[in-house]
Amino acid sequence: LLAIRRGTQEVLFFNRELELFDSIKVAQCHDAHGIEAVDDKLYCLSTSTNEVIEVDLNTKSVTNVFKDLIRPYPPSPRHQPHVNTIEKIGKHLYIMAHRDHVEDKACVYQFDPTQEHAVRWAGNLGMYSHSLLEHQNQIWTCDSQGLKVFSIQNPKENCIEIAPNNMWARGLAVDDFFYIGLSAASCRAQRH
Repeated sequence: LLAIRRGTQEVLFFNRELELFDSIKVAQCHDAHGIEAVDDKLYCLSTSTNEVIEVDLNTKSVTNVFKDLIRPYPPSPRHQPHVNTIEKIGKHLYIMAHRDHVEDKACVYQFDPTQEHAVRWAGNLGMYSHSLLEHQNQIWTCDSQGLKVFSIQNPKENCIEIAPNNMWARGLAVDDFFYIGLSAASCRAQRH
């Protein structure tokens, strides 16, 4: 189990008993939001710089910093997107970005670190969407402000509305059921 300790630039490693057994300091990662381990690499999203930091898990050193992967569409100086979620699904890495569209909608990019390239894979995914996961051969996300969970490939038919007022959907997990994390809305200043 991996966790990022916000504000410290530290990735924490826990065993199955949830005991801390190791950590890595990733000094280049600012306002970290997402991490994903793939083989012997760790990918950390630096939200404030819009970069993906690649760390070698064996040497605990930064091996690459991917810049300029996410750009507003269409180009706009008013809309500055930021990376939020990274997830390996199948053989691909996917990155969720907020405010990547002129209507402030979230978008998902398919990211290939070997090519140092990201391709816009899906767009118009709701306000401040969080989480990406595979379920029944489809990729699901939660629209935090819109309070719904949906399949990116088929959002009209596969959509779950969430009822709580004054809450945001921020986390998502699935086995036989969907588990949805809810939290009160907060501005960036309240979270730091």
